[in-house]
Amino acid sequence: MNAGTAARRTPHPQPPERHPSIRLALHTSGPLLEWLAARERSYLERLARLVERGQVEPWGGGFYEPVLAAIPEPDRRAQIERMAGWLDRELGGPGSAGCPPRGLWLTERVWEPALAASLARAGVAYTAVDDAHFVAAGLEREALWGYYRTEDQGESLAVFPIHRELRYAVPFAPPDEVVEILRRVAAGGEGRIAVLGDDGEKFGVWPGTHKLCYEEGWLEHFAEALEANPWIQIRTPAEALREHPSRGLVYLPTASYHELQEWALSPAAHARYERAAARLEPEFGAAAHDLLRGGHWRNFLARYPETNRLHKRMLRASRRLHEPPHGASAADPAGRDAALEHVWRAQCATRWRGGRSPTTRSFGMRRWEGARARPSTVPCGSGSRGSSPRSGATTRAAASRSSTAGRRRAGRATEAGIASRSRRRTSS
Repeated sequence: MNAGTAARRTPHPQPPERHPSIRLALHTSGPLLEWLAARERSYLERLARLVERGQVEPWGGGFYEPVLAAIPEPDRRAQIERMAGWLDRELGGPGSAGCPPRGLWLTERVWEPALAASLARAGVAYTAVDDAHFVAAGLEREALWGYYRTEDQGESLAVFPIHRELRYAVPFAPPDEVVEILRRVAAGGEGRIAVLGDDGEKFGVWPGTHKLCYEEGWLEHFAEALEANPWIQIRTPAEALREHPSRGLVYLPTASYHELQEWALSPAAHARYERAAARLEPEFGAAAHDLLRGGHWRNFLARYPETNRLHKRMLRASRRLHEPPHGASAADPAGRDAALEHVWRAQCATRWRGGRSPTTRSFGMRRWEGARARPSTVPCGSGSRGSSPRSGATTRAAASRSSTAGRRRAGRATEAGIASRSRRRTSS
């Protein structure tokens, strides 16, 4: 999320402040937290009051928003601990619930089985991934109205399934329709848990959502609709774990959300995927995608050599910095710590994947598809929303200058078309 946009578009007061029954978990990336601490301190003060009242449960994560499975174990631990310490220091206090945090938001919702042990050893008790992960493990969707436990090497972790129907409905369907979805869930029996977990950009940054959520009052109407139905008991994840037993043991395969796995496919494979989904949808509806698997998220590294080189340079730098100090590094621990800070910042997820958010494409590192010439630059700002002109300028300066002006113009037109299609798909 663009920090400046987020701050300008944060209305006052928010529904949780006006509606004491509203409870939620909130994860905010480390860079945005630092920006807020420097420029919007009042927001953090309001948030701390909600944490103290038990309405907001802070969730941790990697401080610089890395895909945890893509970075070395020492860096995973360090980034998780950095985030936990920051939240405890800034939002904790006597009586504050959830500080330090026990829940963790997985960037891009990327899951790999070995993460269970890695997260548990870092003090994480629970996380959330898409329900598609559970379906890929062989579970029926009707069995997903609760949380499960998974483990690796004897280290246990609770995992909540994020429900696709709710994720697609909020905030685009009328609040009453969302309540009807919850009514269908409740009709299945007592003790069911429906989990909504999604990006904050949907509530004011995506095209049209600021008008929808605030000017037209969708968020306020949704809060009122929830309060008007007392059979809906709103709980934070920590409260849900205390009040409900696990639904059992599950082993989840490597996965991310459906869309990211589709984007990881080659153009030809993606076209086949779409044709197969279209043939299945008349019989299976939205569940057609449950019968198909996209690509492995790591294939972004195979498809884009520029991204792979950056990733492997990061790994080499991390490995050298974590080796036993000797020579100059032993005499300059502060310099080593400063270098590690740069490595952690470089682990931000947007560098390692493609897709419809600011990524490899919008930062000017994507190969010129189909061209035999050396990789050319794609000007920043012609890609997806939220691109940073400053980052783009830096990338362009470092990228190959062998491309012609004609290729740059073609790249600009190509990326504009991709962004346009992305917006239409998002709005639908």
